[in-house]
Amino acid sequence: MASESIAFATGVQALAGSTYFGRRVAVNSQCSLLKFPLSTNRYASGLKPIEASGVSSNGVAIGGKLKSGWHEIELAVREYELDQYGVVNNGVYSNYCQIAHCELLKRMDITSYGIDSGEALALSELSLKFISPLKSGDRFLIRVKISSMTGARLSFQEHIIKLPNEQAILEANATAVWLDTNYRPVRLPREVRSKVNRFISETKSEQE
Repeated sequence: MASESIAFATGVQALAGSTYFGRRVAVNSQCSLLKFPLSTNRYASGLKPIEASGVSSNGVAIGGKLKSGWHEIELAVREYELDQYGVVNNGVYSNYCQIAHCELLKRMDITSYGIDSGEALALSELSLKFISPLKSGDRFLIRVKISSMTGARLSFQEHIIKLPNEQAILEANATAVWLDTNYRPVRLPREVRSKVNRFISETKSEQE
């Protein structure tokens, strides 16, 4: 099937095809804002919290700690996320990744109020490697961690696996930047950097 250009409500434009599994698709973001709080109740309804996890204020199961700083979110596929072939549309996976980013940042007590306040975190890069499809009703985990932090950027790494057999579904890498009131990237605020470093340090201590 020929690939097609798809525009999403988040402002992300991707080159994606519904059956393009087993290859990497680079997503060219137009600085889609990671707004807080992000409502994800529609994904989390009826889900069983993962072992050793909590539940966020909007009902998403989150908090299972893995080695090397990974954290888990459990979700389920909904009918409206499917394409004409009966599998999750490739574009939906960017939404799954955004949910993971926002939930992890909320666990760090990092909030973004918007451009007007000079506190906006924007997605600048997203790379997706499709391995296997998800279908209606499938339960899955998103494993997410902060992979690196520089003066102006936060980088995330995500793995999506299907339950209960933990089949690999997708691998992703994302980069977010902090924007000022003129939509220009600026250095991450000192408070944000401090919270990220503290969270990483506490996570390592809990795993030792």
